[in-house]
Amino acid sequence: LTSFGTSPQAYLRDHPDPRYKYIAVSAIVFDTINPSSPRILLVQRAASDSMPNQWEVPGGGCDEDDHTILHSAARELWEETGLKAKRILSLVGSPHIFTSSSGKAVIKFNFLVEAHRTDEGGFEVSLDPKEHQRFLWATEDEACLG
Repeated sequence: LTSFGTSPQAYLRDHPDPRYKYIAVSAIVFDTINPSSPRILLVQRAASDSMPNQWEVPGGGCDEDDHTILHSAARELWEETGLKAKRILSLVGSPHIFTSSSGKAVIKFNFLVEAHRTDEGGFEVSLDPKEHQRFLWATEDEACLG
């Protein structure tokens, strides 16, 4: 994760590529209380937001004032779910390069994140209704149904 411990601006400067000019991140959080059936956190976009009603993992664009790309992932997790990142464990998969609906050329990194649990051992998810309308913890089989 060393290369992501830098500011988004520094990363873009040090990794020039004409295919992207912006960085996005996602925070993949699993509930492993039942190790034989881990569940992933999914959030559903608000009906009034772009890409309405779409299910996704928490994430979004890096901000100019994010100290590092890893801070961006932790901030997005907090803003979208109210969960605090305990540790960012690893990069998941390969980066995804795409053009956003607003025309921005973006590279997206997915991170496996360990989130703080409640005293009871669970997670207390709190959504901003302007961004997301529902959340669920899905098993692999459930997540693949969509």
